[in-house]
Amino acid sequence: MLRFETGLRSYQTWMGGWGLCILRESMSYILDKPYGTGDVTATIIGAPGSFSVVSFTRAQNMLSPEIDLFFKAKNDTFFSLSYEGEFTIDSTYRYQQVMGKIGVFF
Repeated sequence: MLRFETGLRSYQTWMGGWGLCILRESMSYILDKPYGTGDVTATIIGAPGSFSVVSFTRAQNMLSPEIDLFFKAKNDTFFSLSYEGEFTIDSTYRYQQVMGKIGVFF
């Protein structure tokens, strides 16, 4: 499979007495093009039964928005929240992911 991606990304950074905040946004165009793909039947070792996977057979044109927010306080605690999506232009495929992190630098 060929996967081609191009796009724009921007960053904004704010620093203050409270800590650091970084915002990252991006928008990409993705072209996925299959070559010689088809059906696969597979099993998971130790699991009963099997499953079939059918791959896509034509090129997909997608848009992919992303946004990340990172905040680090002066006491070295931080949190991060991010979103990533992929959407075909004809609305036949959607992928969305949201992820959050909380931690401490030491």
